[in-house]
Amino acid sequence: MSKKPGLVWLAALGLLAVWLGPPALADPPGQPGALDTSFAQTGGPGDEVTSLALQPDGKILAGGAFTTYNGTAAPGLVRLNADGTRDAWFNQTGTGLNSVVNALALQPDGKILVGGAFTTYNGAAAPKLIRLNADGTRDATFAQTGTGLSNDVHALALQPDGKILAGGYFLNYNGAPAQRMIRLNANGTRDASFTLTGAGLNGVVETIALQPDGKILIGGYHIDFAPLNSDGSVDTTFARTSLSVQTL
Repeated sequence: MSKKPGLVWLAALGLLAVWLGPPALADPPGQPGALDTSFAQTGGPGDEVTSLALQPDGKILAGGAFTTYNGTAAPGLVRLNADGTRDAWFNQTGTGLNSVVNALALQPDGKILVGGAFTTYNGAAAPKLIRLNADGTRDATFAQTGTGLSNDVHALALQPDGKILAGGYFLNYNGAPAQRMIRLNANGTRDASFTLTGAGLNGVVETIALQPDGKILIGGYHIDFAPLNSDGSVDTTFARTSLSVQTL
């Protein structure tokens, strides 16, 4: 006696279901790992994002290689509202930054430290490091001495006393040795009390973190992962480890 066609199809579908397994379920909204559907960009940046900073008010600073956001000029830096829409109140002056942003640091007063590969802001010299006001305009009270940093900045950290640690590819500041790491005063001048030991660091600094005791953790490519004392000398109480570290 032949089987009815309907029963054959049901049997085949049953075998297929066993083979494929149970259907994948999306994480319920609000669960850990689930997509936050309340955050939605409009268009988005035109190229990669390399740095982020979250403001106390929930707004988000994003820096990177992009020059536009949703087709509108945003040279290397944009600020978004908490829902992902662009914050129209934040605008760079004129042409803004002329190259990639690699690092961001927020000050308690709302000003923004920006480091990267750029050399100008709206056509005026800004060698790899600049400070912006909360609305994106340039902070004229911050200015590097002379030619400033000689190459890209990849890491920034703000000390509680307002001094600024910067790390990256650079080897000089205004023509004087500054082997891949430097500390600046709050106005952008060099802090002479911070000096690296000997020939300085032997690799690119990619990340900086401050310890509560004032010691400084650094990491990067082909660099010994170890803390420095607050004056830039090596902390000899720490067992140094050779590895590549990008984030601390």
